[in-house]
Amino acid sequence: MRSRRPIVLSVLVALVLIAGVAFLLSDTVRFVVLSTYGALVYGFPSETDRANAEMIRDKITSVHHFVLDSRSQPGRPPVFFEVGSKQLLRAPTVVHVYDVETRSEQDTIAAALQQLTAEKHLSPFNLCFYDYENWIQSGGFGERGSENQLRCLRIAEDRVHEISGRKVITYPSR
Repeated sequence: MRSRRPIVLSVLVALVLIAGVAFLLSDTVRFVVLSTYGALVYGFPSETDRANAEMIRDKITSVHHFVLDSRSQPGRPPVFFEVGSKQLLRAPTVVHVYDVETRSEQDTIAAALQQLTAEKHLSPFNLCFYDYENWIQSGGFGERGSENQLRCLRIAEDRVHEISGRKVITYPSR
């Protein structure tokens, strides 16, 4: 009786090649695979994670008076966040603040957030400042144009650490 090993190996190689080609060519397959990977490794934000991000946003708006409203969400200050999560690894919350261009005002916000982090024992998070919100409205839809990041900080209980400086951020267009 002949061994089935070469046949099984050939079938497995063929399946891996088909999956690889599908991953490379299909946006849907990439989305499903990478979303599943993200959920398994980083998990989903909890209500506590979301409440902490909102607390951070509220602290920023209490420390700094924004002259202009958000261009993408009129009637709200130009402060946004991406809620972090924790599973096997931690994805930090990222807070985006627009229209705070002076370093002294940025430092004031960062110091207040460090104090809040120490008082509430919050997980470290990233705080990024941008010169202005580049919101491009076309028809009933809008999208972000390229934006100038002024500075990005890591806020923790014991310190504020600069993680990057000026750079242009571009977003994929539809």
